[in-house]
Amino acid sequence: MPEGPIIEELKEKIPAGQEGLYTVEAPRGEAIHYVISGPDNRPERWRVRAPTYANLQALPTLIKDETIADVPIILGSMDPCFSCTERVETVDMKTGEQRIIKRRELEEMSRNKRPQKRS
Repeated sequence: MPEGPIIEELKEKIPAGQEGLYTVEAPRGEAIHYVISGPDNRPERWRVRAPTYANLQALPTLIKDETIADVPIILGSMDPCFSCTERVETVDMKTGEQRIIKRRELEEMSRNKRPQKRS
């Protein structure tokens, strides 16, 4: 890695609403950063698409027609980082309906979960 600062100071003011897209090679693949500038040279919105999210899209194809015992091995070979994926997709096996549950909803679900009474 070349010598130099890790953080670059912005010398000019960037108008609010400017968009930027940058890709960087990460240990599990390509990470994509999307930034929209806000007031005071600070990001108003910053989204990161981690490599694990893209890699997990291949999982259904990889495990098709495999045994249950092979699934953990196949998943482990992908070296996933689940904390990098901020959403969960559920599939209703009866209807086939797919639903994406995003981070905020997951947090709310975890806060509102009440312990079940034991009999």
